[in-house]
Amino acid sequence: MSSKDLEKFTSSSLRGQKQGIYEHSMCSLIMKGIQTDKSLTKISTICEAALLSKNSNKLDLETVNVCNDVCRSFLNTYPTKRGNIEYMRIAWVFLPTEENFKTHIEPWHICALEYYTLFTDYRNRKYPQKIRYEDTSPFAQTDRLNEQLDYNERLQKKIVADLKELPEFFRFFVAASALSFHGYNILVGEFTNWALAKLSDTRRKLTEEISPQVWKDFTGQEKQEKEDRNENE
Repeated sequence: MSSKDLEKFTSSSLRGQKQGIYEHSMCSLIMKGIQTDKSLTKISTICEAALLSKNSNKLDLETVNVCNDVCRSFLNTYPTKRGNIEYMRIAWVFLPTEENFKTHIEPWHICALEYYTLFTDYRNRKYPQKIRYEDTSPFAQTDRLNEQLDYNERLQKKIVADLKELPEFFRFFVAASALSFHGYNILVGEFTNWALAKLSDTRRKLTEEISPQVWKDFTGQEKQEKEDRNENE
């Protein structure tokens, strides 16, 4: 074999190995998204695969980047405490500007977020926190509880009225900085429903990059590993 033939053979072998590694990496990401029941993880794996794709020019990367930014923001958000009150402060990975609101939030956001906000800090306005009674008896302190519920309702109306004064984009980011857990879950649900629908075509195109043989090898390996784990348990 001549040196040129050897060089050609070596180059071809390396390309084949790289292609195999690439397809297995893509397959692993896509399978992770298929197997999980967590919507944010599904979105995250699709976006990661799309950004690694060799055929990214055929994908809607603008939507992919928006979904990836918002998804990472939610995944990086954890409960925060203020006194004895726990709340969710969204850790946005982009600046809370009007432009970013229009590109990253407006396409999917529907609910009036201010109704799920526990307090506001803009203009140095800070309201007393809602008291939560923890009594084992449902009849204990009934009068006091009714009084507190009435106060909570008036407090919420005050917060909503103050937030309504703000421009829409600013109101959203202020509200999202002190959300109840229910409000946070509503927000995540809005985004995931929209993002999974928008990314369906991207996921289809990504699966087409993987050869049938790699799919067969990978799923067979996954099945064998699962059987081995079951035997060891």
